[in-house]
Amino acid sequence: LLLVLSGLIHIIAILTTPFFAQKKVWQHITSSMPEKEITAFFNYKDIKDLLGQADPAMVYGVCWFSLNQGPVTLVAEGPTRFWNVTIYNDDAEAIYSLHNEVSESNLLNLEIRKAGSKQEEPEPSLISSLPLINGIPTPSSRPLSKAEEETLLEDDQKIRTRVKGDNAFAVLKIFRSSPPYQKLIQEAFEEAECR
Repeated sequence: LLLVLSGLIHIIAILTTPFFAQKKVWQHITSSMPEKEITAFFNYKDIKDLLGQADPAMVYGVCWFSLNQGPVTLVAEGPTRFWNVTIYNDDAEAIYSLHNEVSESNLLNLEIRKAGSKQEEPEPSLISSLPLINGIPTPSSRPLSKAEEETLLEDDQKIRTRVKGDNAFAVLKIFRSSPPYQKLIQEAFEEAECR
C-alpha cells in the first residue's frame, strides 16, 4: 500500500510540475513589475532566472497587461539589425511572435486586442468620406501639423493582432551586436512604450 501510494504521489508530482512552473513565470512577472511598463533586462542571468531560458546575445524587455481593459499597443524603435517580440499568455505559452522584417522602418508598432472583443475597428463606410492624407482617412477641419501627420503615418504602419485570453505578457528582444550598441539599446528601451 505504501509503495502504491508513493508511486501515485510521484506520478502526480511529475504531471503537475510543468503547470505550476508556467504559472510561476506569470506570478513572478506580475509581482515584480508594474503593469503596462517595459522593464529592461541587460543582465543575462536576471532574464534567464525570470523566463527559464534566454539568449545571451539579446537584451530583453518585458511588459505584462490585461486585455480586459482594452487593446494594448507596443511601440519601440529597434536600434540594431534584429529585434523580436513574442506575446505569451499567463500560462507562459507563446501565442504570437513577429520580428523586424515586418516593418519597413525598423519600428515596432503592435496593437494587441482580445479575440472576440467588442472593440472593433470603425466600419469602412464610416471613414470612406473623410479627407485623405498620404492615403490615410483623417477627420480634420484644419490643416494637420507635421507631428499629427507623422502620428498618422506611424498608425498606418501599425500591426494589429488578436489573441485569446485575458492576460498576457510581451517579451521584446533586441540583438546586442557589440558593446557600442549598449547605449543605443538602453535608449530604445527607455523610449519604448507599452500602453
